[in-house]
Amino acid sequence: MNGSKQLMYGTAWKAHRGTYRYKIQMNEIKGKRAFNRLYKEYEKDWLIVGNGYGKKQDEFILIVARNFDSEEAWLTWARSVDYPLIEQTAAGRTKPYKLGIHYKQRKVK
Repeated sequence: MNGSKQLMYGTAWKAHRGTYRYKIQMNEIKGKRAFNRLYKEYEKDWLIVGNGYGKKQDEFILIVARNFDSEEAWLTWARSVDYPLIEQTAAGRTKPYKLGIHYKQRKVK
């Protein structure tokens, strides 16, 4: 494997105004085995909304949704994931705070 291996990443957004229901689309899941592992992990606590194929061969996409008790509960969870994650506004703009692996890297420094 080469050093330029790109990681899976996720994009999150609030599903409805006035609720704490969030959806995440995970892109560039490499290989069917990795997709199945991720699918099994998320089907425990999340609703599987959709899945499909990525742009490249052997890449998959998974879309999941879940209700949280508060925005703080969402942020706590989102900061703990082990992959790059961004949150977008309803207009499609990226929110300025760090989530996922980017949040963890910031805390190490």
